[in-house]
Amino acid sequence: MCGICGYISKTNELDDNKIKLLNNGLKHRGPDEEGYYTHKNISIGHRRLSIIDLKTGQQPMYNDTNNLIITYNGELYNYKELKQQLIKKGYSFKTNSDTEVVLKCYEYYGNSCVNHFRGMFALAIVSLEKKEVFIARDHLGIKPLVFYNDDNHFAFSSEISSLASIKEFNKDIDYYAIDQYLSFQYIPAPRTIYRKINKLLPAHYMVVDFNGKILANKNYWKLNFNQKNYSEKKWLSIIESEIKESVKKHTVADVKFGAFLSGGIDSTLIVKYMTQILGEGINTYTIGFKDSKVDESYWADQVAKKYNTNHKLLTLEGNALELLPKIVQHYGEPFGDFSAVPTYYVSQMASQDVKMVLSGDGADEGFAGYSHYPKWYNYINADKLFFPNSFIEKSYPTLNKLHPKRYPNLSKKADFIENYLPYRMRIRKTDREQLWNSQYRFLLDLPNEIIQNYQDSYRKITPFNRSQYFDCKVFLPSDILTKVDIASMMNSLEVRTPLVDKTIFELASQLPLDFKLNRKNGEWNGKAILKRLLEKDFDDNFIYRKKQGFEIPLDKWLFEGSNFKKSQEKIIDSSDLQTIFNKDQLVKTTSNKEAYSTWQLLVLSEWFEQYHIC
Repeated sequence: MCGICGYISKTNELDDNKIKLLNNGLKHRGPDEEGYYTHKNISIGHRRLSIIDLKTGQQPMYNDTNNLIITYNGELYNYKELKQQLIKKGYSFKTNSDTEVVLKCYEYYGNSCVNHFRGMFALAIVSLEKKEVFIARDHLGIKPLVFYNDDNHFAFSSEISSLASIKEFNKDIDYYAIDQYLSFQYIPAPRTIYRKINKLLPAHYMVVDFNGKILANKNYWKLNFNQKNYSEKKWLSIIESEIKESVKKHTVADVKFGAFLSGGIDSTLIVKYMTQILGEGINTYTIGFKDSKVDESYWADQVAKKYNTNHKLLTLEGNALELLPKIVQHYGEPFGDFSAVPTYYVSQMASQDVKMVLSGDGADEGFAGYSHYPKWYNYINADKLFFPNSFIEKSYPTLNKLHPKRYPNLSKKADFIENYLPYRMRIRKTDREQLWNSQYRFLLDLPNEIIQNYQDSYRKITPFNRSQYFDCKVFLPSDILTKVDIASMMNSLEVRTPLVDKTIFELASQLPLDFKLNRKNGEWNGKAILKRLLEKDFDDNFIYRKKQGFEIPLDKWLFEGSNFKKSQEKIIDSSDLQTIFNKDQLVKTTSNKEAYSTWQLLVLSEWFEQYHIC
């Protein structure tokens, strides 16, 4: 795992200081080594956290003819297979690193090289022959990539804070992005808090010429929800085999590693298959809390004993306010998912022993594990069209094709993505309307960018799978994967996600609904097929207990003792928040001890404080 960056001067006045500032802002991502490449008005940088090929994997790396140069962040899990294919095509290799495989795949396949990759990556390749820079991000958005673009500069980096460190860059605030942040607790890609900085979307690549002009920004992969009606026995065999294979691929490393273990279904599966592949004694790490309502350490301890892991538990007594400045600094923009706090601490604990861990992220999106999925299921099944008689109902698709004007396409509420968004919102529109000062309320009437970007594809998918489509395209990369990447890299720890895998998600998208979400003992049962994979190892009390997310006792951490006054003062006394928000609403939110909204406002207040400093 690494940090990458690059800079193109559109005025042909290259300043070496800019690339060094960009790269220095990524030091925590790659403390082992740094490297640079410069060609006229173009420069790229790299910070390395060594995981594979510790001796010869330095970057930026050149091809054999020195006309292709790469800076690369990630891990390619099928690089050995790709390497053998390229050797058969006449290529030779000087290193054992996946970086050289990526570079020579681009040399052979060009822009379509990304279609051959299985892994997590953000990369940039300078082509002296084409006079272009090829920039790409992995299929599901595990690794981040952001870019800055104005009349004089083009730059990219692994983190927003790195780009924001350049004084000459325009750092005007995007207030529409703040409204998105209030809505979702994160800013969905492609926007960031800055008007001139954007996120490269997952499964996209860019081509930028040496003048800094963006020639292409293209999607190269789509997740298709096409159900395959295999038997349960066959699906169990396929899913188990592929997850185990994915775990095996994710354990390829030349350094010591372990696993995050929450005690939930997902991390338990990862530890199970790691143990089958590697044997007993793997390192596992758990965060616990004194508050039993959010503590899962009991369940994690059961898993650790079952698979005989070398287990470590850190019980947080907690003060989220202490970590707030550091969290905000590294995320680079308002990011309100409070589980970033325990993710930071479990990463810090693991980094004292290992340089890499596996985690169970991604199963909820891929296999329908979230608690709002049953609510969505009930919603779409109550959302019926009414016909005058059964003949018209059965014949309507044919009548629509024959006489589209008389029998037009019919729409249900579930056909529109805006009716799913409330299931993912933190602060509803009516509450945001009261929060914004009058001169900013126009933001609520602007076209909804989520609808513009995703409605057409959303409607083509079957009703239930639309919820998973949104979560895979928006929530997973912009919230979950961002949270894990930044919190872990703050501690120079690589986190690999075997379930956030192109092959696994393609399989999950083909599962019949009943194998993802069904009812057991009268209760809704998400991730049904994954739970079946654990039935030989654990009893029903473990497997079918109520789902619990990676949470913290947020209300206690914010409102008990002196923290209540500190939280109130930080929000209410913020001149920046008072400029854009109604002070009475700020007082109401904190006085009512609305934990989620208070945390979002605390993060925003802290971001504004740091924004003025930079």
